[in-house]
Amino acid sequence: MKIDLVAPILGADDKPIEENGEVVPVGTALKTALLAGGDSADDKVKRFDLWFKLKTAGNEVEISVSEAALLDKAIAYYPTLIFGRLSRLLSQQ
Repeated sequence: MKIDLVAPILGADDKPIEENGEVVPVGTALKTALLAGGDSADDKVKRFDLWFKLKTAGNEVEISVSEAALLDKAIAYYPTLIFGRLSRLLSQQ
């Protein structure tokens, strides 16, 4: 599954969400979610490893089904709109 890490996250008005005057890309949101939690030491290691993979990727990244499942769990960190946008992106992969 490929993810476009530089695609913008869209708000309720279907316009790119901005933070501090800059568009928030999918990659930034996914990396933030990965670092925001973790239930066990093993989960934290998996989250860190995936965060590092996203951090060192270019504009796109290929992820496995298990990595997509981990991202789907991690994005629960966000409010409903951002969670929904990211969840749909991951389910379309």
